[in-house]
Amino acid sequence: MFKLATFRNNLIAGVLVLAPIGAVFGIVVWIWDKLMGLSRIVPYQYSPRFLFGLNNLYAIRFIDFLTTVVMLAVILLILAAVGLVSRNYFGKKLLERIARFVSRVPVLSAVYSTLEQLLKTFASGQAKNFRRVVQLEYPRKGLYTLAFVTGERDKLLTVYVPTTPNPTSGFYLMVAPDEVRDAGMTVEDALKEIISMGIVHKGG
Repeated sequence: MFKLATFRNNLIAGVLVLAPIGAVFGIVVWIWDKLMGLSRIVPYQYSPRFLFGLNNLYAIRFIDFLTTVVMLAVILLILAAVGLVSRNYFGKKLLERIARFVSRVPVLSAVYSTLEQLLKTFASGQAKNFRRVVQLEYPRKGLYTLAFVTGERDKLLTVYVPTTPNPTSGFYLMVAPDEVRDAGMTVEDALKEIISMGIVHKGG
């Protein structure tokens, strides 16, 4: 016998099972579409399909695929070249001037500084030394801040309290275990929240 409640429950269960799969599939399709869009960077009159007068649909798709691969390789080479240039004296000076210019633009400056600090923190490997994120009553009673547990010493927790928006500077403290409480977030999420001055936060 058909039961509406049973059908409804099965329908909800099916949605819950297929929704994540569909979301992943959609993301993959979106990324693939953006990658294939690289072939459109080349003007049509210079594209292989025009130069060779291709009319076969499969041949055109194959050429577009090869063009996408070549364009992706070129982009990767350009990124590597920029990285190489940035490591020498003149490249560093040029990037410093660009950074100073961007830092003077009101909206771009906030985005640029946040991303720069986040990337520097991860590149330095500092995040790997943090065991967990806790909430600490600091600098006075009634105020709480995020802190990273780095180890233990003499039955005390050693914690690092970062400053915002630059988490590479901060304070080293030793506190009793019962003076902290778990923040319920990953190190990466905590760094994003600190660097963005609370604008970006877990669940936000």
